Amino acid sequence: MSNSTLLTTIYKKLEEIDHLQGVMTLLGWDQSTMMPAAAAAGRAQQRALMASLLHTRRSDPALLDAVDTLAARSSELDLDDRIVVRELKRDCDRARKLPSEHVAERARTAAESYTAWKSARPRDDFASVQPFLESLLALNRREAELIGYQTEPYDALLDAFEPEAKIAEVGPLLLRLGEKLSKLIPQIQQRQADFRPLSPFELTIDTQMELCRLVCERIGFSFDSGRLDATTHPFAASPGPGDFRITTRFRPADPLSSLYSTLHEAGHAFYERGLPASHRSSPLGQSVSLGIHESQSLLWEDVIGRSEAFLEFLQPLLAAVSAGSFSPDPRALWERVNVVQPSLIRVDADEVTYSLHIVIRMELELALLNDELSVKELPSAWDDRYRHYLGVTAPSVKDGVLQDVHWFSGAVGYFPTYSLGKLHAAMFYEQMQQELPTLDDCIRSGNFTPLHQWLTDNVHQHGRRYSSTELVRRCCNSEPNEDALIRYVQQKFGLD
Repeated sequence: MSNSTLLTTIYKKLEEIDHLQGVMTLLGWDQSTMMPAAAAAGRAQQRALMASLLHTRRSDPALLDAVDTLAARSSELDLDDRIVVRELKRDCDRARKLPSEHVAERARTAAESYTAWKSARPRDDFASVQPFLESLLALNRREAELIGYQTEPYDALLDAFEPEAKIAEVGPLLLRLGEKLSKLIPQIQQRQADFRPLSPFELTIDTQMELCRLVCERIGFSFDSGRLDATTHPFAASPGPGDFRITTRFRPADPLSSLYSTLHEAGHAFYERGLPASHRSSPLGQSVSLGIHESQSLLWEDVIGRSEAFLEFLQPLLAAVSAGSFSPDPRALWERVNVVQPSLIRVDADEVTYSLHIVIRMELELALLNDELSVKELPSAWDDRYRHYLGVTAPSVKDGVLQDVHWFSGAVGYFPTYSLGKLHAAMFYEQMQQELPTLDDCIRSGNFTPLHQWLTDNVHQHGRRYSSTELVRRCCNSEPNEDALIRYVQQKFGLD
């Protein structure tokens, strides 16, 4: 069969898979935002069926045969087709190792577990969700065995989120980062001793939503092609072309929490929007890794969103939505949102202590996966590590092991990508400042076009053309490392 015929087969099947994945994404988005509680059991069955259908399409013999044949003829293809076949070969090799019944069981269990977690968290009820976590952990162990690995079963799971990454490299990198940041924390806190306390203030949920929508629009998020909704654990989703959905959660007593959650998810949406739309269904139009994806969200949430320039831009917007009742000067606002203090909640952690939260989760899931820790022992082990790394203890499991949805939706191996994202974000920002010397002035004035253009040109438009490591190397002329993040923290808090 000719190369052109095989390529036509591949691209047609990829388009069908993309449409099905969009439906699956929409089911998940609805479950997390609008679905009535009584629909949970039916939704679990729907998602299990969709997962099975998707797996069947991804492991379709016609697709696998076409990919295998073209991979052997790679030198005959043009560059874009060669990249698509290279990446598909990797995806197909993984898909063919997973039986459809395993994929369906995992999707069904994850949907049921999510519903149980959503109910258990506000009730501080770990016992009710423990059986679901045990089932999901067993499914993850089974998947690691099915996929295969050289030394660590964790590698097979990490690879799904950060292709080609190995815990033997990622683990020491994150531990080294955590150690360096830990040494900076006392120095930063000493400098913050004379911060002026900002008077407590509250904004209603409606006002917070107004602020989030206003900021989104001003930074370039279009509500003609996007939505902002409330959920238990914020996320972003793109069910189809021109459809970018973000979520946040609201706390009347902490009104800026929803804004920073929104900025985080908007960063994800901007990445999805910047991927080549004409290649949406192929690897050229897909994100390269979650580490790169998280770099975009953390760049907007922390590096940009907590900068002096952004807070000068934000201050009049805060004054406008609060009808003048909340209008602190930008420096006071900067001090409010940049306090470095060990805390319990990952998503609310400052950008210096954040990576310690990730180290804790990485160590725990490694212990769980390797049968060195039982699920029953997890809450106690969680508290032990929080005391060791951050010197704090959760008063309840709601603020402890139940705070994140990831494990309770089956995502083991995901957490390291957050810290990799912080490393990448700092490297991108350092390079951006060199190439865009007026960046701070642009942000201060509300002109985010140069920022979007740089990210699109250097990160978004490449899809999976390059590995995450190669992408960072091309952008920053350096291998991924922690140095830029340490320099960023030292400069920001006056330690250099």
